[in-house]
Amino acid sequence: MVSVAPAAQPGPTSSGVNLERDQLFGFLQSNPAKLSGWLDDMHAGNVRTGIPQLTDTANQAWWSTCWANAASFATQHNVNFTFSFGSAWWGSDASRTATLDSLRSKVHQYAGKIRYYELGNEMDLAFRDKGITVAQYKQWLTDVSGVIRQEDPAARLILTSFAGATANGKPYGYLQNVLAAGCGDLVDYYSLHTYPHISNSAPSADTLRVVTTNVSQMVAAAGASRKELLITEAGYALDGQFAPADASEAAQRRWNVQLPLRLHAKDIADIYPIGRVDTFVLKDYSVGDGSGHFGMLTTTEAKRLQYDGMATEGRLLDGAKFLRETPLTNGKCYEYLGAGGKKVAVAWSSTAKTLTLPTGSSASRVLDVAGNVQQSSTSSAASVTTGLDPQYVVTDSATYWQEGELPTHLTGATGTSTNEELYGGNVLAIDSNTAGDRSIDYAFNLKQPGIYSVFIAASTPDGVKASPYRFGFGSDSDSLSSLSFVLQTNAVVTGTSYGANDEIAWTALGDFTISTAGISTLTLLINQPRTADGRYVFELDAVYIELKSTSVPEPSSLLTVAACGMASTLRRHRQQGSDA
Repeated sequence: MVSVAPAAQPGPTSSGVNLERDQLFGFLQSNPAKLSGWLDDMHAGNVRTGIPQLTDTANQAWWSTCWANAASFATQHNVNFTFSFGSAWWGSDASRTATLDSLRSKVHQYAGKIRYYELGNEMDLAFRDKGITVAQYKQWLTDVSGVIRQEDPAARLILTSFAGATANGKPYGYLQNVLAAGCGDLVDYYSLHTYPHISNSAPSADTLRVVTTNVSQMVAAAGASRKELLITEAGYALDGQFAPADASEAAQRRWNVQLPLRLHAKDIADIYPIGRVDTFVLKDYSVGDGSGHFGMLTTTEAKRLQYDGMATEGRLLDGAKFLRETPLTNGKCYEYLGAGGKKVAVAWSSTAKTLTLPTGSSASRVLDVAGNVQQSSTSSAASVTTGLDPQYVVTDSATYWQEGELPTHLTGATGTSTNEELYGGNVLAIDSNTAGDRSIDYAFNLKQPGIYSVFIAASTPDGVKASPYRFGFGSDSDSLSSLSFVLQTNAVVTGTSYGANDEIAWTALGDFTISTAGISTLTLLINQPRTADGRYVFELDAVYIELKSTSVPEPSSLLTVAACGMASTLRRHRQQGSDA
């Protein structure tokens, strides 16, 4: 067994690395400290590699040690291992029996230690080159998945990856064919591999939009479930016969940092949900003359420049949820929210551009791609000059953040439940067939007048899954019956959906002008049933209010706001409350 000191806190589940099987197990034997250093540097929470040999009797002791070392390393360093099968057909009954017997023994022995099994590797190429039929693959998949499910019910199964989703500009038909045969019913995830050199040599090319579109179309054509997609190999080749036009390490770094960021953006999630990306650390395979290496380390195990940036991204976005995207000329700006009120805005562009980004706090800092502090901000906004490398604006404690389990006032709303996948607290869930007003209040002590952006992480009211809701935001108070609310029936969703059945999403309620400092209250009123079945259904996880500008019109007894394309005069509240 390996025995090394515990590594630093692991990264987000969306961050992973891929290592060649023999490279990984070699380091687990000879230098586990170096391996743990790589994972710590990149803040990686997942390690994908080839499955240790199951039927090599001549080297059985070695491969058994590999299983044991991987299980020990996973526990000590709190990382999730993915074992990927290289082939997906038996070839003979003798091979089938021997493999399944050995697999059953190992999965039983290490149940709970190996989190994922990827059932095949780039089988679109194997189908084409080796003549494996869909029926043969389905039989193999049925056999292997059945053994793993029986011996380790907690393990998660991944449908064999396909390589890049395109061939000569057209999608492979492999995924659609195996899904049409019902193979998707046997797994928990689908997977693909993507390397920019496959279809476009430009590192700025948005290959994620291409591959997610292809996946979405094939899944729909097969009539299969839209299970989450994992990218289990990703990289950018500096050398070898497929080297891109810009083979600089800076270009490679930009690609490998921007790719995980893109996974969380709403435009990608709207096409197809992607769960994680595994970037090659040490060698994919030799290409052509043997000089090609996709990994983030050179052949002498020195770090390439592209290594910088992975740790910054992982640590800043660990557990964060996508809030919204701001379009930029020739660039992107994504905003994320994390537990405890941390906010991160990430911006980059192909041409130099100076931006002013709201922070939601009077204290923030700007970091470069390697995590170095470039400047600190003491106002409610930060000035950032973007380039090809991302710049991060980080607010460790956004002043007006509120968790969903802390409503200051709750009337007629019942059914609070816990869901740790969300923002670290409880989800307020209303599900009733009884008519009546259900109101939820959140009080915020606003330190200064200004224009405030208001977001809620809640059900999207569409009349089918959730009830319409009314909302109002302002200061001072009147009776509930006299309030004038904006009716929200067509929510402007800004962030990706999450939670049970993807029913919760960040929604921008609008920008509100607050003329005076002090206690202001957001009230949500649910008093209409959804059209699907007449029930009152609503879920609320968190509320976030952000100071957008300190420039306000002259104080007035009424607050006029524009929200979701509607102008409405809102109420004034007169309540006591505490700082958010």
